[in-house]
Amino acid sequence: MRRRLLGGPGVVDRAVRQAAFRGDAVPASLAALVDKIRRHAYRVTDRDVAGAVAAGWTESQLFEVTVATAAGCGFHRLEVVDRLLAAHPGEGS
Repeated sequence: MRRRLLGGPGVVDRAVRQAAFRGDAVPASLAALVDKIRRHAYRVTDRDVAGAVAAGWTESQLFEVTVATAAGCGFHRLEVVDRLLAAHPGEGS
């Protein structure tokens, strides 16, 4: 999934998808939306999306950026948990 999401074909440039996934800087017109998805995804509103559309992004592009951002956050959290469990074996059972 990660390989396809970050390197596969899409409507958004791969570099933008990869930056959103990693938590790196994205174009300024996406920064507020991506930050909100990273920190408080449940607070994203139609107004947030409309702002990005008004800045020139299509809904298809925003879908890809949203998926890349959310997947990146999920993978990051999974890696953190894996490191914690490896550092403290047996404590979670």
